[in-house]
Amino acid sequence: MAALLCVVAAVDAQAAEPADFYGTWKLRSVSAWIDGREVNPAAYGPHPTGFIHYLPGGRMAAVISYDGRKPMKGDRLKAAESEKAEAYASFLAYAGTFRVEGDKVIHHVEASAYQNDVGSEQVRFFRRDGDTLHLESVPLMRDGKPQVYKLVWDRLPDR
Repeated sequence: MAALLCVVAAVDAQAAEPADFYGTWKLRSVSAWIDGREVNPAAYGPHPTGFIHYLPGGRMAAVISYDGRKPMKGDRLKAAESEKAEAYASFLAYAGTFRVEGDKVIHHVEASAYQNDVGSEQVRFFRRDGDTLHLESVPLMRDGKPQVYKLVWDRLPDR
């Protein structure tokens, strides 16, 4: 019986409501993991920039910019294809709705820089430590290997 109570207490400790996510969170770090071991502690560079917004009504938006991005030479529409490709490969953005299910926050993508994600559900396992939010992806195929990305976000104060 005591073991069962410990399990129930652990589940309740992770329970969250959508309101627990409301606000703006600033990206602190992104790491990549394979088979439970960290393979890249700075997957998007040592100082990526990003924000994720969770709003009442179940809306969300996320943008992430890799560290070390280079500015384009002039007009973004007339830039060289190689510059456009580099800019695209180092920036993520999507928006849509979100819901919370147990230890998962699920983002339903309505608009994305990567059009293939529109209509998809991006599942993230979460853990909160006060004003720090840890999001972990499901395994994603990268270079032929399933990788998990762990993102650490810090809640910004309301203005």
